[in-house]
Amino acid sequence: MSEIPLGKIVESDLDLRRSSVRKLPKTLSVDGDLDLSRSDLAKLPKRLSVTGNLDLSETFVEELPGKLRVGGNLRLSGSRVRTLPKGISVGGNLDLRATEIIRLPKGLEIAGDLDLSGTLIESLPAGLKVGGSPMSYNG
Repeated sequence: MSEIPLGKIVESDLDLRRSSVRKLPKTLSVDGDLDLSRSDLAKLPKRLSVTGNLDLSETFVEELPGKLRVGGNLRLSGSRVRTLPKGISVGGNLDLRATEIIRLPKGLEIAGDLDLSGTLIESLPAGLKVGGSPMSYNG
């Protein structure tokens, strides 16, 4: 299956890891966790909201939608994501290990931990707020 025929709201966890799904609806709200790790997906819906964790590790996704809302952890480790959109909201930890991200948006607020190990980030932005334990930072 290369396209998932879902409505706009999923009222539970959605596990698509290692799947061949290549397309999601333009608007998707997941009331739980969304696991897309190691899937064939390359593009996220323009409007995406996840109340739990969002795992995009080791995916082909290069861009996150503007105003992305993740209630739990956002895991991007080993993904092809290059930038974080302004206005991104992460209610848990943000894992950027081994990504190609070179800078964080100004005013970024993360409720949990921020892991930057193995990134090319050389400086931290003005207004950065991290609510969790001290950051991993190799810059």
